[in-house]
Amino acid sequence: MNTVPLANGDGTIPMRASKNPVLGVFRHHCGELASVHQPKGKRSGTRYLICDGCGTDQCGGTNYQAKIKAGTYHSIEALQAAENAVRTVKADAEVKAVVELVVKPEVEPVVEPLQAAPHAAQTVNQPIENNDPILSEKVTALEPTTKPLQAAPSAVSTVKTIPDAVEPKPNATPPNDVKPMRIGLAAIFGGLIGGLLAVVA
Repeated sequence: MNTVPLANGDGTIPMRASKNPVLGVFRHHCGELASVHQPKGKRSGTRYLICDGCGTDQCGGTNYQAKIKAGTYHSIEALQAAENAVRTVKADAEVKAVVELVVKPEVEPVVEPLQAAPHAAQTVNQPIENNDPILSEKVTALEPTTKPLQAAPSAVSTVKTIPDAVEPKPNATPPNDVKPMRIGLAAIFGGLIGGLLAVVA
């Protein structure tokens, strides 16, 4: 792109052979710098662009015309300075976001204490309030009921129904009385049989 300096020395503008003077520069959607011009006649209220990459852009849409007017700078240097400032602001914002993400301490989640049910905090020594009808039924069902044992009428006996003890006769020998002599003979006889079995074996 060929450029020419401004008359006041404040930067440069693209060199154009158009009859309409260069009003400023604009960053075209293709990425190239375009010179901004204003036509004469019926379209004098609009602006058109001359881009080295795309040629002449005479789009007259209201939104596009507003964008051209807002983005026109008096020189190439002014446009580049504005773009650099925008890039710097964006870069600073990105750096700040990264720093905040790295440096910002993690917030510990607030853990609320568990709320116990009113009847769950009762202790053994505390009486249970009977405000809850369901709880009252359960407590009543758990209470032990002690009833005295009822004996059958036939199980109750008196002194008269117990038979008298039978006294043994003084001269009678107990039926299972084993004499010591018999025990001795049985021991000797058992020893002899054991000895014979040992000799045979």
